[in-house]
Amino acid sequence: MLLETPAAPPAPPVDLPSPPKRADSFGGSSALGSSAVCGIDLGSRRAYVRWTVLAPLLTTIWLCIGAEIAYAAWIYTYATHCASMRSEEAAYLTSLYWSSFTV
Repeated sequence: MLLETPAAPPAPPVDLPSPPKRADSFGGSSALGSSAVCGIDLGSRRAYVRWTVLAPLLTTIWLCIGAEIAYAAWIYTYATHCASMRSEEAAYLTSLYWSSFTV
């Protein structure tokens, strides 16, 4: 048993041919799973989701975070110059703003 000759390796898998693709009127593929927008082939469903869902979502998040930071910088200046608060009170107001995000 220990000195038996090894068996022959298994045969490699057979590659099946891909089905032929048909061209649509835009010159792209009309096969299932194709993603062409205005004649531009996006290549895959992942790229389509990236451009139609993730890009606007990330842009919105980026703008909201920028607005939060801008407001935090503005509230201190507004409190000291327009509302005539002392520097310490304006700092408490800014820290109150940032601590409201943790609640």
